[in-house]
Amino acid sequence: MLKGPPPDLVSYPSEIEELNGLAEWVREVISSGTAPEEIGILCNRRKDIARVEDALKAIEIEFVELKAGKADNHDVGGVRITTMHRAKGLEYFAVAIPFMSETAFPPSVALRSAVDDADLSDIINQYRSLLHVASTRAKKELRVSWSGNASELTNL
Repeated sequence: MLKGPPPDLVSYPSEIEELNGLAEWVREVISSGTAPEEIGILCNRRKDIARVEDALKAIEIEFVELKAGKADNHDVGGVRITTMHRAKGLEYFAVAIPFMSETAFPPSVALRSAVDDADLSDIINQYRSLLHVASTRAKKELRVSWSGNASELTNL
């Protein structure tokens, strides 16, 4: 998003409240006239996709999980949920990027794998680039959320 409103940065006390807030945001975006297929939820970790799906199921919102190596079937309706990596090249009217807390992004396992300061800097830059690519999938509306403290990389 080179022009337009700034991203909506949303903090929650817990991940459960973050998931509930995300589901309600999806409901509001759909209620405002956006087709579910024009909403993308982009997660860093595959395990987070299932949690997002459960939150949308709880409020009866249809979704489609986009998987690596498989094309998006545009004939199937529903909010698109996928990883940040899979989202490269896709665009949505509205994009949500959840779980951007300091403990989740970049993942601590990735940070611990650094062999020296230069390697650590490279890892952080890779995650910064990944977040940038995910953020630029939004045509009109971008929502970034976290629970606890925000990742230092959320300074979009």
